Amino acid sequence: MMDRTKILFLAGVMAASLTIVWAAYRLALTGSFHFDDFHNLAPLRFVADGLSLFGFVTGGTAGPLGRPMTLATFFPQHYAWPVDPSVFLYWNVLIHILNGLLVTWFVLLSERMREQPESRAVMVAAVAGVLWVSLPILASSSLMVVQRMTTLSALFLFLGLIGYLKARAHIETRPYPALVGMTLSLLVFGALSVLSKENGALLFVFVFLLEMLLFTGPTRLSRRLWLSWKILFFGLPSVVLMYLVVSSLWYPESVVKTRGFDGWERLLTQQVVLWEYVKCALLPTPGCFSPFHDDYTLVSPVFWGPALAAWMLVAVAAIWLRRLFPVIALGVLWFLVGHALESSTISLEMYFEHRNYVPAVGLTYAIAAAIFLVGKKHPRLAVFGGLSYYLSILMILLSTTSLWGRPALAAEIWHIERPESVRSSQYLAGRLQEQGYYVAAAKIIKEVARDNPAHLGLRLQDVYATCLISPKKSRPGLWREMYKDAKDASFNHGVYETLSFMDRNEIYDKCSAVSRDDLFDMARSLLLNPQFGQRPVTRHNLHIFLAEEGVAARDLGLTMSHLEEAFDAYPNINTVYFVVDILISAGLYSEAFQFIEEAEEAPPHGFLSRIKWSSALKKVEQKLRATRAQQGAET
Repeated sequence: MMDRTKILFLAGVMAASLTIVWAAYRLALTGSFHFDDFHNLAPLRFVADGLSLFGFVTGGTAGPLGRPMTLATFFPQHYAWPVDPSVFLYWNVLIHILNGLLVTWFVLLSERMREQPESRAVMVAAVAGVLWVSLPILASSSLMVVQRMTTLSALFLFLGLIGYLKARAHIETRPYPALVGMTLSLLVFGALSVLSKENGALLFVFVFLLEMLLFTGPTRLSRRLWLSWKILFFGLPSVVLMYLVVSSLWYPESVVKTRGFDGWERLLTQQVVLWEYVKCALLPTPGCFSPFHDDYTLVSPVFWGPALAAWMLVAVAAIWLRRLFPVIALGVLWFLVGHALESSTISLEMYFEHRNYVPAVGLTYAIAAAIFLVGKKHPRLAVFGGLSYYLSILMILLSTTSLWGRPALAAEIWHIERPESVRSSQYLAGRLQEQGYYVAAAKIIKEVARDNPAHLGLRLQDVYATCLISPKKSRPGLWREMYKDAKDASFNHGVYETLSFMDRNEIYDKCSAVSRDDLFDMARSLLLNPQFGQRPVTRHNLHIFLAEEGVAARDLGLTMSHLEEAFDAYPNINTVYFVVDILISAGLYSEAFQFIEEAEEAPPHGFLSRIKWSSALKKVEQKLRATRAQQGAET
């Protein structure tokens, strides 16, 4: 047993470390919103009552399930959207600090389950937790507002691990209640984690690794029951996830054209990416970290070949030496499993730092165990070497968070470090516009649009930036050329978002080169492009945009035509609200009730989605009845 004084000392060290990390992250609270924040959180400005809140929470498009748990946590800060990111960042940082405590608790329970001496268990847990929460590579997970999806999913995943270990600790004394507790921990916290972000499904595989590498099987459960339980809760989820990864290898042609790579090319390039993650996680430099990695390109076999061979060697070595160094083996395999979804075949962008949030737990657990092993023979080396390493990590973290907290400076540095990144150019231009440097912003956008002629969104931004500095300048033939190019342009989310932004800011009232009809005609041209028109969500959004043309012209037929097209393309509860509001404003209550009935016959896929859909429609119908009753009373 470890004496009370040492436990209190380590608790004090951990408290001090978490305080330092909190202070470091406070430097970043003056940061800004970033690209995915607007795409996912824009509907927050429409949240005004329970019905609109329900629509926001259940209407997410970030993943197959919409990630409603995370979206729900943004509601308490909705008053600050989109003017004050510090309110959102504050809560993000608190979640990260809490996760640091949960990682420490998880490692402590894991060490105790292995029946390690209490002194080792406490020290390894403290080192692993403090190191993990301080890693600079995790900073973007908290400092990009919408990546709360990552950190909240991790929070529930860590709670699932802790609940599982707490229950399993009693499996030799109360085997059946323990098994029930283990099952509930996996199911309840696994569900909450998945509803925050789909990576939460990896909880089952992480526990499988723990059982396989660190723990011995229970003696008071029959082998058949234990084997059946493991097949159900470890084997089946592992097979399903493996099927998802393998089946994602073959991309549709439209995805290949949009992304610029196929499934095999992504999988092989990720072998290099994973080594870069390890380097930036454990041997970081300030240049490692940025929100912008859209300039990451495919690598040749000269690079991915050795990288793949090295990973195979490391994985085989970890398995071979698992009995001699079980925690280090766990660290390696945990890292690889943690990247199995986002860093394999699924058609996501190549590189994002926040993907290391949970995988890095394995790395820091292994490092903590290695430091303890070294300390048994060379205590001074372990203490001074470990402390020096940690201080260097803290210095990089301070450098990173302080930069994120100064958006104007960060924009310049990120653009210098990643000049090929379109997003870094757009971010810098946005910061310059905020400071009134419209000419400089327009120059940057014009240069990046020239270098990326197929990027229609950049050309639209070029139009907007030019309007800000020369509002009376006409540009004959500009829109005619863009209409033509729009029919063959490569897909990019920024096209619709820029159109919508220009319309919201009424650029047509400020600039002679743009009319509102130009914006609507551009939307019509995009619908003729299969890259845009055949994507359900994008087709939906373009028809919603065009419905505003009908609203502006007070043309009910045109408005309803586009709203119906939008709903057919992508049934969305917010579209139901829009349609019902339009019909109410026209006094067409019977038609509104009929539309709700039709919507009931077009539920989304998935059991949970159907339940949410039915509940939302009932709320819409209740509001419609109340509005009709009120209208009747007033007349």
